[in-house]
Amino acid sequence: MASYLRRFFAVFIGIFVAISSFLSGQIHFLNHDLTVELESNPSTGCTWVVEIDNKDVIKSSGSKYTEPNRPGSVPAVGAAGTEAFYFDAVSDGTATITFTYGQHWEGGSIFRTVVYECESKDSSIKVLNVTDSAAAA
Repeated sequence: MASYLRRFFAVFIGIFVAISSFLSGQIHFLNHDLTVELESNPSTGCTWVVEIDNKDVIKSSGSKYTEPNRPGSVPAVGAAGTEAFYFDAVSDGTATITFTYGQHWEGGSIFRTVVYECESKDSSIKVLNVTDSAAAA
């Protein structure tokens, strides 16, 4: 009986840790073919806009913003975090993913453009080239 209880509690603890890690964002059960992480600071009014030139080859599967990691304190207003963008292969071919960071309203400024040239083959995405440039404000 004691052996049974030990196994039960070991399984229970394992499941509890997995669920709490998943909810805190440390474990991702959904795998994606490409993840791009870029610095982001929504408190400045800036956002990333993502454009895919060939959605028959690569599709966007969402994004997730993570606040800056400052152990023992509350994140400072204005501190940049990280935004992860997820993509999946749809079919074989090439596609360009363009990320534009800025204030996307009339009269707003664009501060950065990052371009990923990708190849999708056999349900995976290979990055062929990355161009990262700050745009003139």
